[in-house]
Amino acid sequence: MYWIYAIVVVRYTTLKSTSHHRRGKPLRAYDAEIIYGNVAKDLSQQRIGIIEVLTASTSPDLYVTALSSVACYARIQNYDFHIINDAEYLRLCPQRDKFFRRHCIVEIVLRDYDYVLFLDSDIGVVNPGRRIEEFFDSQADIIFYDRIYNSEVMAGSYLVKNSYWARRFLQGFASYESRLPTSAHGSDNGALHAYLAEVLLPRNDVDVFVCKWIYENSRGYGDLYLFEVCIRELLGAGPHFGKIKILHKGTGWARDPRMTNSKWSIEGDFMIHNWKTTNQKIYKAVPVPLQAVTKGHSWYDWYNPFPGEFDLDLCSPG
Repeated sequence: MYWIYAIVVVRYTTLKSTSHHRRGKPLRAYDAEIIYGNVAKDLSQQRIGIIEVLTASTSPDLYVTALSSVACYARIQNYDFHIINDAEYLRLCPQRDKFFRRHCIVEIVLRDYDYVLFLDSDIGVVNPGRRIEEFFDSQADIIFYDRIYNSEVMAGSYLVKNSYWARRFLQGFASYESRLPTSAHGSDNGALHAYLAEVLLPRNDVDVFVCKWIYENSRGYGDLYLFEVCIRELLGAGPHFGKIKILHKGTGWARDPRMTNSKWSIEGDFMIHNWKTTNQKIYKAVPVPLQAVTKGHSWYDWYNPFPGEFDLDLCSPG
């Protein structure tokens, strides 16, 4: 069942009782798919969707600031925004690991768009004046970016074009779950690097076998990061790798907050990763010090740049 308003379309498919998200209220915990978009959209424009995937057991309250900021951004820029309950796709996407299942779901939703920006649910928007189209590249069907603090390609966010090649790539990525080693493999984060090696490097490359040995015998994050460095060394600097583009550090649409203690730049930043409610800290001094980790604080701590909750009625173009 659908409830259609001027800007908001809300669909609930997993609740026994049906109710709708009231406009102007904070985003709250629902097992639902929520689409924020302009219903009367100019069809001559590229159809762009923003996709996030949650499990039925995950409360959106865990990511309320991030989700609300993206919902507001989507309304400002007239993009569709989907928060998808992955339980709706279990028949089409039977992966046991939720992290691989989400890539299968993105491939399915992508068929209805020209481009999809997939986001981890803990990624929030700090600079809503920027647009997704800034990152379009006619040479690339899928665009990733480098994590800023290590050599990892970010698996939890990418910009993908609706092409046959890109859909096949996502299908292969989602299916990699069945080939995971028994080691500390890092789920889709580690698997992305193994999959990129298969797609981009010669099949019988001896150096790839060396990297894969590290992956298959990994005992923790240290080994996993070594494997990722190994693969990145073989791939080269890039950023273009055939139909794949990997944006260099600091040039992607999102980054982690830890290097600047949640401070952000209007010139260089767009979105910030790792906004989990459980790790949010309160300002105790102004200005916030430019120090990522202090005594008694976690590496994952972050400070909310917004003074209050979002009122979606105030999120509109212009």
